[in-house]
Amino acid sequence: TTASVMWASFLSRWGLQPPALSALIASASGSLVASASTSSYLRPFLAASLLYHGFEQYIRWRRRARLAVKGVPEAVAAAMPEVDPAEYARAQEYSAAKNNFGFVADLYGLATGLVHLWLQAAVWNGPALSLVLRCGGAASHEPAR
Repeated sequence: TTASVMWASFLSRWGLQPPALSALIASASGSLVASASTSSYLRPFLAASLLYHGFEQYIRWRRRARLAVKGVPEAVAAAMPEVDPAEYARAQEYSAAKNNFGFVADLYGLATGLVHLWLQAAVWNGPALSLVLRCGGAASHEPAR
């Protein structure tokens, strides 16, 4: 179908091949494991994650510019004449502070996510593998893969 051709084209552009079902099925245990020939989805994941966080920062930047304009907009005053300008200014200041904190929170979330992604491989291939080996397992055992 057209969708499968587009998916295969997308994967090949990133240098990936979709894993075959036979490559995912383990011979002895019947559990799903990734074979050595399966390509990594790390680059597309990182690209999507950075794209998402970049778009979030762009939205926050636009909201910051909108919140910098002081006073009740004419459209709001025309739609709701009972709006108190002092109360609106207070709400605007709160929204601006919340938005500015969002910049920091989003960057912190991105940084910790990337660190966790890096540490996951380091811990899985380091201490987890040595624990399996100390318990009498071999590198071919399921937790070591």
